[in-house]
Amino acid sequence: MDIEKEAIEKPLVSIIVPVYNTEEYLEECLDCLVNQTLQNIEIICINDASTDNSLEIVNDFSQNDERIKVMNNETNQGPSITRNIGIKAAKGEYIVFFDSDDIIETDAYEKLYNEAKEHAQDMIIYNFKRFDDNGVEWFETLQKNSNIDEYVERTNILEHPELIWNTTSCNKFIKRDLLIKNDLRFLEKRLFEDLLFSTQVQCLTDSIGIYPEVVYKWRFRAKGNKSISQSNENIKNLKDRIFISNEIIALLKENEKYKPLLPHLYKKLLKHDFIIFINQLDIADDEFKETLISEIVPLIETFPMESFDDIGELSKAKYNLLLKEDFENIILIVKYEKSTNQITNAKIKEKNAEIRQLRIKKEEIRKEKNAEIRQLRIKKEEIRARKEEIRKEKNAKIKELKQKNREQREEIKELKSTKGWMKYKKNNLFERGKNKF
Repeated sequence: MDIEKEAIEKPLVSIIVPVYNTEEYLEECLDCLVNQTLQNIEIICINDASTDNSLEIVNDFSQNDERIKVMNNETNQGPSITRNIGIKAAKGEYIVFFDSDDIIETDAYEKLYNEAKEHAQDMIIYNFKRFDDNGVEWFETLQKNSNIDEYVERTNILEHPELIWNTTSCNKFIKRDLLIKNDLRFLEKRLFEDLLFSTQVQCLTDSIGIYPEVVYKWRFRAKGNKSISQSNENIKNLKDRIFISNEIIALLKENEKYKPLLPHLYKKLLKHDFIIFINQLDIADDEFKETLISEIVPLIETFPMESFDDIGELSKAKYNLLLKEDFENIILIVKYEKSTNQITNAKIKEKNAEIRQLRIKKEEIRKEKNAEIRQLRIKKEEIRARKEEIRKEKNAKIKELKQKNREQREEIKELKSTKGWMKYKKNNLFERGKNKF
């Protein structure tokens, strides 16, 4: 790729891409990055000891684009350490984090950079959608509650406390100096580290922009190929989620300024973070259940009672049963919900299949219509060309007739003259008489 030297040496945006066993999606991911309309970028790919062909794919791309920097962990370090390696290597004015199975609009970083520079923003939170391998897209509960559907030029987390729900790292456009000056890094050796990191960085600045346009697409992998964060039945996931939640609570409690955010956080933990693990009790083992009792129960007992308002009646019932250690009835509720969801999901799946078929039919009709239009245009062009040809023929005939008319007028004019009459007699009458004899 023909990239200017300045774009390589002085990147405006550093894109940090941890890579681990995503060969199935990696080319699509890198394609949308190397084709960004903002060329002054660096793409820092850190291979986290992948066991598939991910490293080979990244190396192949780097051969054709000097903006791709390839780093390699000899042993698997996990996303937090890998992202921190990327932060240390970054040279751009702004930093973004990008998962190696996701995609983004090709003009995204140009828009975000221009927005950040125009309004002197330390960070922009931009919108995203989940999507699956069938092309179905949807908005996550997290972003629905974080209220980022309206443009805001400059704000902070106290003015918009619902941002406590916005804890993914891949929809943040962050000024590198903000991270460097505050020595902010991802907590290492823990899952869900981006929840704590996002909360920390949002508490560091009063200059946050909210950009509601959907530019980022966050992949939901099919069953059997789940990402780490999708495995909610995993005991490490549960323990790390609880640990990170305690860290965020401590962060807000240690600064009087941010204590007003605690009710919003408690609501999020109850409505989303913890309930997704309670909903795995029908397939959970004894260690999982014991962890819920020993670590989540003591924590939620410290929450004010109003925190349980507006979380849904079934969720409230599950927490009441959890406090009583009544797993049997929780499991009955969970199974009921899942069976209902299965019916609902089946209907949604059927509806999505219908929509896809309608889209295919619509596309076929569009193509047929376009083909007809092309044929009509060709026919119209042929008619126009024939008309032009007839016009030229007609003009040539008219020109020819005009020429003959001029010649006849000249002949008549000459005949009318004395000289012309004598010439006529010589050429016509004399010749007639000669032929007669």
